[in-house]
Amino acid sequence: MKNQLQIKGLKGSAVKKEVERFMSENIIEMMNQPGSNHWSKNWSDGQAMNQDGTPYKGYNALVLPWVKHQNKYKSDYWGTFKNWQSKGFKVQKGEKSTAIIFSSPIIEDVEVDGVMKQRVKYFVYKVYSVFNASQVANIKSGKLGDTCEPYSNQRPTDVEFNMDLTQQVIDSYLASQKIELKEGGNRAYYSPSQDFIGMPEKSSFFDNGVTAEHSYKSTLLHEIGHSTGHESRLKRPFNNMFGDDEYAFEELVAEFTAVFMSGHTGLTVSPPMNHASYLKSWNRRYREDSRYIIKAISKASKASQFIIDNSCLAEQQDEEVSKSA
Repeated sequence: MKNQLQIKGLKGSAVKKEVERFMSENIIEMMNQPGSNHWSKNWSDGQAMNQDGTPYKGYNALVLPWVKHQNKYKSDYWGTFKNWQSKGFKVQKGEKSTAIIFSSPIIEDVEVDGVMKQRVKYFVYKVYSVFNASQVANIKSGKLGDTCEPYSNQRPTDVEFNMDLTQQVIDSYLASQKIELKEGGNRAYYSPSQDFIGMPEKSSFFDNGVTAEHSYKSTLLHEIGHSTGHESRLKRPFNNMFGDDEYAFEELVAEFTAVFMSGHTGLTVSPPMNHASYLKSWNRRYREDSRYIIKAISKASKASQFIIDNSCLAEQQDEEVSKSA
């Protein structure tokens, strides 16, 4: 990545502003890469994790697979210099770290209509430098980290497996939320007023770098992303018109959500309709509002977690927690 984080000598709000600029410009760079396929196509099938196997979320879940792809790293595992040292590994000479960002909300009490409520006043950012398992070697054996258990990738790469898992996630989420899937017509959409998803027949999709079935499921994941905003779920506003800024923002949230979910299912994301026109809108809005991308990532992270918690992935999450306990 050409973009560099410059926080040395900065204090207070200046640090926050620089961190948010850094995150936003990295995402904008990723989204504006040339090609007709989806901007995450080459790298979104990997799920970045720390050394304990806990998946990263939000910005880190987007940027680490991208860095992995750009540098041809072989592992999805990342850790700080000290983390790797504690596991018996050393960072190889000349390797450069990648900055990851964690945010902690500062809460304040406010009175609304005579009732005291809590709201987020602002976020405090913490920056850590991490290295991929491909950048470290075992101190005793000298083997690269990406060849050592558990840091060598064990993720199933079988396309059929990924498609089956995606379908299980779709089916279990729609069932848990009682969302009807209606097939027919010539467009994919989510109806917030009636809480159903409309999809063209599967036969309407065609191969576009991936199979027709793949394109269908990728599009459906995008619409499922929209469904998380329903008033009975995460309560995002839907009172907007096609083509306006609020509509484009909701599209960005759904797109990020689909990318986050691809990290869990292994399904490569396909470009949604009108992607090019949305991209122009997103670029313009970012120039007008430096927090535009940050806000979309935050909402998409909540949306993907809602899907996980209300699908078959919740059971896998519970199993992972019990194993690590």
